[in-house]
Amino acid sequence: MEINKIDDNQIEVVKTEQVTTKATFTYEYLIWQRDAIQYQKDRENALRDAELLEIDELLKWCEKLSVTAKVEEVPVEVTPIEETIEPIDIIEPIKEDVVLEDNI
Repeated sequence: MEINKIDDNQIEVVKTEQVTTKATFTYEYLIWQRDAIQYQKDRENALRDAELLEIDELLKWCEKLSVTAKVEEVPVEVTPIEETIEPIDIIEPIKEDVVLEDNI
């Protein structure tokens, strides 16, 4: 695998393609294959794990080559806190006795 820095935000990766194979299946093989679904699932998970390792390696290369994500500056409007606070009314306690009824 060949890795080159293009600019501060990109790398170029050149990989060698894998060889494609051709296979012929018999009926008996297809019957056996039904029993091998779990094996195939485990194999697929292992391939995904390998892909994750490759991505981690590429991210490490980005760090080594100082390749970073593009950062867009977003203007921030700051409002003084005095303008955001609204006065509140003082709440007086209830002066009469309140009786709560149980509705059981």
